[in-house]
Amino acid sequence: MLAVVVLFTTTAHGQQEAVSSFFVQNSHLYNPAWAHDAQAMEINVMSRSQWANVANAPNTQLFQISKDLGNNVGLGLLVVNDQVFVEKQTVLGLDFSYKLQVSDAHDLYFGLRAGGSFYRADVDQLRTFSMSVDPALVNINRFIPNIGAGLHLQHQAYFVSLGLPRLFAADRVSEEQGVYTDAKQRPHAYVMGGYYLPLANNWEFQPSSMLSYVPGAPVSVHLNAMFSYNNTIDFGVGYTTNETLSGMVLWNVPTLNAQVGYAYDSSLVSSLNSQMNGSHELVLKIRLQAKN
Repeated sequence: MLAVVVLFTTTAHGQQEAVSSFFVQNSHLYNPAWAHDAQAMEINVMSRSQWANVANAPNTQLFQISKDLGNNVGLGLLVVNDQVFVEKQTVLGLDFSYKLQVSDAHDLYFGLRAGGSFYRADVDQLRTFSMSVDPALVNINRFIPNIGAGLHLQHQAYFVSLGLPRLFAADRVSEEQGVYTDAKQRPHAYVMGGYYLPLANNWEFQPSSMLSYVPGAPVSVHLNAMFSYNNTIDFGVGYTTNETLSGMVLWNVPTLNAQVGYAYDSSLVSSLNSQMNGSHELVLKIRLQAKN
């Protein structure tokens, strides 16, 4: 089999799903049940650039809009553009959420997603050691339909959710140590939870966690610890097991009904820090209040 080597020299494993340090703010990415808001229409925008000084490194852009339609029904539209080296995909999802009040203090949301992804692998960007053209190296350009599902339990003081944004496996290419092979894009499962703990003098502590699981790989644990002051500014740190340490800040802009955030991730693998400048993520959330 002919080895296909990319132009960069660092070793990197291609990621199968888009990631976000602000996983609570971008929860729609992982769970269609979040397509609900009883107060307003909500718009979320995210841009993430990983390994800032590595050419063609992973970068992600997200746009999401959701609206409560009444009768316990919410609808959402998710668009995610994700590029990982020679792979590019644009994910489209139409989300449906239904609210069931299970107690005076708890609401349970059921979510479904219908859509798919436009997937492209551009092998023209690769360099080989052979003087001849390998007929097995062909560009891939296809639409991959898929569906997703999720549950979300909401309380005033906490939340718990389970999301499966893609239920079916799909063909893709995979890179490891510069060698590209056919692979499967396996379904991912995400379990998320968070708590809101009031403190003194208008402070609030907001711990949250997310477990991500994909068959054939270890469970990945994401932990965030945020402090909020006077509903004006949130800041804290995040940790992903054996991978990254993050610093995050969120500003609330009441006059615009908006929230703006920035996160910086640093790799915990020392051999990578010398070759990569970390990852940067920007988020923007806007709520369009309904007119009375």
